Amino acid sequence: MVIKQKKKTNKILESFNKAKVQIGIPVLNSENMKLNLFNVGDTVLPSMSFGPVCKKNAVGYSYVDKTAPKENRYVCTIWTYPYGNTKASQIPVDQYRMCYPKINVEASGIEIVLYEDKDGNKFLLAMLDDIQRSNYLLVAINMFIEIFGECHLFEDISNLNLMKIKRLNWEILPPGIQPSYYFSGKSKQLNKKIDRYAYQRLKYIESLNPLKPYYYGAQGFSGYIIYVFNDFCVLESAIYGNATYIIPKENWESLSQKTKKELTFANLVLYKIIHRKDWEEKIDEAISKLHCINEK
Repeated sequence: MVIKQKKKTNKILESFNKAKVQIGIPVLNSENMKLNLFNVGDTVLPSMSFGPVCKKNAVGYSYVDKTAPKENRYVCTIWTYPYGNTKASQIPVDQYRMCYPKINVEASGIEIVLYEDKDGNKFLLAMLDDIQRSNYLLVAINMFIEIFGECHLFEDISNLNLMKIKRLNWEILPPGIQPSYYFSGKSKQLNKKIDRYAYQRLKYIESLNPLKPYYYGAQGFSGYIIYVFNDFCVLESAIYGNATYIIPKENWESLSQKTKKELTFANLVLYKIIHRKDWEEKIDEAISKLHCINEK
């Protein structure tokens, strides 16, 4: 079955066994190159830049609950002159407003894999776990339509779990390049602005002498940096996101192979530090505690 337009109804799935259906497209004209998938088994979380469906799949979304009373909620941190004194140095200031509560919806985290069947035919297919099959089949369909303009539904393709998967969600930053410098030039390419507060966070983590090489996010992970230290790793977002995550170093190799959804919400997170004006203080406090623990 081929779907060439978005359809906001479950009827397109009624004739398929949801436990077995595979969602994707055949590779006929190098469609895999659009996702930079070159070898069979290569897997990636599609970039947010493809459109709103891919963005929700990669980073989730939020909406306001207008049925609940407004609350004084943190909105962002800006740089400003203290008391309007333009002769003084700018300082970070947290912004709060009376807003309706925000409901956050986690990312569906569906990846796409380059698959080859026993006859040598190649396909781009959605990698779906049981939860994604139960809740996000339409997301996968709409994601393919958004990226490629069409989507196919199959029931005669082998089990993807038998494949050797190689995730390409993280890359090594070129030697000698600091992440803060890299993203200062990359922001225009990503059609995003790295504000001064975000840039300072990257510079501050770099001043703590993390190990090299640095890792940066590809495709749907764009904007994320992983700094590896002796006993832990720091995950920082230069482009989007509202927190810094500190995870154990010994889990780095396995975590690098997880989806963003698994990486962000895993129980392996040691500290989650919100991007507010006291961010630097909280980072120092967390790192000091980790050093004390590791020295015992």
